[in-house]
Amino acid sequence: MKDYPFEDRLREILQPDKSERGKALMGAYDSARTYLVEHVYDEIKATEPELTDHGLRHIRNVQETALRLLPAGEGKSDSLSALEMYCLGMCILFHDVGNLHSRKGHQRNIGGIFDAARGTNPESRREKTLVLRACAAHTGQSRDGSYDTLKDLSDGEQFKGERIRLRQIAAVLRLADELAEGPQRTSEHRRQHDNYGPSARLYHDYASVTNVMIDRGNERICLAYDIQVDKPPETRDQSQWLMELMAYILTRIRKLDQERRYATHYVPLLAPFKATDVSFSFHCGEDVMDIALPSLRLDDFTVPGADAVPIDNEHPAYSPSKLVPKLISDCAETKAGASR
Repeated sequence: MKDYPFEDRLREILQPDKSERGKALMGAYDSARTYLVEHVYDEIKATEPELTDHGLRHIRNVQETALRLLPAGEGKSDSLSALEMYCLGMCILFHDVGNLHSRKGHQRNIGGIFDAARGTNPESRREKTLVLRACAAHTGQSRDGSYDTLKDLSDGEQFKGERIRLRQIAAVLRLADELAEGPQRTSEHRRQHDNYGPSARLYHDYASVTNVMIDRGNERICLAYDIQVDKPPETRDQSQWLMELMAYILTRIRKLDQERRYATHYVPLLAPFKATDVSFSFHCGEDVMDIALPSLRLDDFTVPGADAVPIDNEHPAYSPSKLVPKLISDCAETKAGASR
C-alpha cells in the first residue's frame, strides 16, 4: 500500500492506544475518502473540464502541503490535537467537491455530497457543521461581503466534548490549498497544443511553470518559476503569451503573499512563515538563460483582495513590457549561437 504522510500521521495520532473512538474516526475518514474517490473526484473533470486538477491528485497535494505547514509532532501546545487533525483531514477531502455542481460558489455547495458520503445520522451533524463552515471560508466572501472569511469562524467550537479551533483549521486549509500548485495540476500535452479555452489557459500555463517549497525551518515560503521562453502553446504568439503569463504570475505572487500574511495574522500555528521568497529561471532550447533579476522577497498582515502595489511598480525589472522583449531577444541570440 502506498504511503500517504498526512493519513499516516492522522492514523498514528487517532489510534495511539487503539482506542475505539480513534478506530471509529479513522474508519469514518477512510469511508468518506473512498466514497469521494469512487463517485465524485473524477466527475469534477467531466463537469468542469477546463479547470486545473481538482481530483484526488490535488487532494493528496493539499494534504502534503498542510502537513508541511504544521509543526512536526502531535501532543504539543503548538500543534493541532488529534480531533483537530481529523477535522482538517475531512475539510481537505471535501473542500472542492462542490465543483461537481458548478465552479461558482463551489465552497458553499458541499452539503449534499457530505450527506451522501457520511450519511445523515444525527451523530454526524456536528462534524458536518464544522466541515462546511471551514470549507466555506477557504475562498469567496464573508457574511459582510469582504474577503475576510476567517473572521466568521470561532476558535471555541466543540466536537466530541473537546475544544476545536475551527478558525485555525480553516486557515491551514486555505493556505495549503493556495500553495498546492504546480505542473501536476495540468496536462502538458493539452496545454502545449492549446486545447484549453481562452478563459482557462492562463491558469494552466501558470501551473506548468510553478514550483512551491514550504520552508518552515527558515520561516519562509519559496516560489520558483521556470519558464521555457521559446515554447509557447502552438497557436499562441510568443510575445503576447509571455506578456500575459508574466503579468499573471506577478498578480499570483502578490495574492499568495496576501494569503500567507492573512493566515499568519489569525493563526499562531502559522506564525513562523514571515516571508515569501520568489525566483525566476528562464529556459531557451537546452540552456538556462543568464537573466539577472533582483531578489524578490515579500513580507505582514493584509486582507486578501485589498489594494496592493503591483510588484512591477516596486521592482521595475519585473515589468513584462521591459522583461519580455529582452527574453525574446536573448533567447534568439542563444539559439543563433548554438546553431553556429
